[in-house]
Amino acid sequence: MQWHGLTDPNIPPTGTRVYRQAMIDTMGQEKVDDFYRLYLFPGVNHCGGGDGPDSFDLLSRLIDWRETGKVPGAVVASKTSGGNQPGGPAGGQLGGGSAKASASASGSAPTVEYTRPVYPYPQLVAYDGSGNKDDAANYRAYTPDKLPDDHYKWVGSFTSGYQEWCETKDGRSMSCSRHAP
Repeated sequence: MQWHGLTDPNIPPTGTRVYRQAMIDTMGQEKVDDFYRLYLFPGVNHCGGGDGPDSFDLLSRLIDWRETGKVPGAVVASKTSGGNQPGGPAGGQLGGGSAKASASASGSAPTVEYTRPVYPYPQLVAYDGSGNKDDAANYRAYTPDKLPDDHYKWVGSFTSGYQEWCETKDGRSMSCSRHAP
């Protein structure tokens, strides 16, 4: 399972989508679906923070998937504020942690401002039109009619017509031409 914040100022999320597509192109969709899910968190910066819901637990989903076969779907993410638990509002867990962190003698729990479901890419989330907009239960998944083209021309994957293709004939001499052998 991989996740990426869509407002990451350090590593553009396009590269993560392209990586996913390269795996699919190499191994096939069915094989990739057997071991890989990509979650894109809107409004979340590099490793957390930002205006989006950045408290979530992907580790439990991964464990369930591998140990029980339960394929991960929606992950409920929270936007929290306040709290002073060790490690910050997310309880010190990389990748968000759980918004249900309990207060302890060493700190107070954060306040949940809102929750949103995040679905495996390429699914997106839409408000279902009723209920509290701050509650993840009032959202549904949808797949856009037109998906972005996540194929990318990697360096060396294109030709300009000016390349020379060379091969050895006898281990000592080389011949080159503008046509692939």
